[in-house]
Amino acid sequence: MSSVLIDELSGRGFRTERLAVRRVRESDWRDIQSIWLDFDASEYRYYDMPRETSDDAVMHRIAYWASLSDSFEHMFFSVCLQERVIGYFSFNIGEDCYETGYCFHRFYSGKGYASESFRALTARLGAAGMSRIIAGTALRNLPSIRFLEKNGFVLYDTQRLAFHTDENNEPVFFEGGWFEKYL
Repeated sequence: MSSVLIDELSGRGFRTERLAVRRVRESDWRDIQSIWLDFDASEYRYYDMPRETSDDAVMHRIAYWASLSDSFEHMFFSVCLQERVIGYFSFNIGEDCYETGYCFHRFYSGKGYASESFRALTARLGAAGMSRIIAGTALRNLPSIRFLEKNGFVLYDTQRLAFHTDENNEPVFFEGGWFEKYL
């Protein structure tokens, strides 16, 4: 792997046409907290694991993500519009691939920011040797499905999942899809 590529993926990050993409920093916690609170207010909240969104919990979790800035097993990237973090991607190594996760503030949806940053990230990760990425999402989460399909992912498996319970403490089930993309 070239030193420029290593620097872009673990050090200074890089720019796209409109965005800066870099590893998560401890100081990103408030923007990421805002993204999580926004997601928790959306109709899609039941399709993801619950997150603790108190100041202390978010600061602790983002500090942990930031501590992994030299890791290529667990990578967390902030996507910034000017100085504001508007979304993030995670890439965690699996048996034969990386699993990605992502979340963007709804205010910035529909403007192509997620795709622009994802394409730039995966081009660099592919050059670094990553060959397959998987992502899971609810089959009812149409914005997430559109993002995945727009960026070359195909559905390869489905699964019945539940991350939340209802007022009677019964699981809230949904159909999840597993998608893959080869670089």
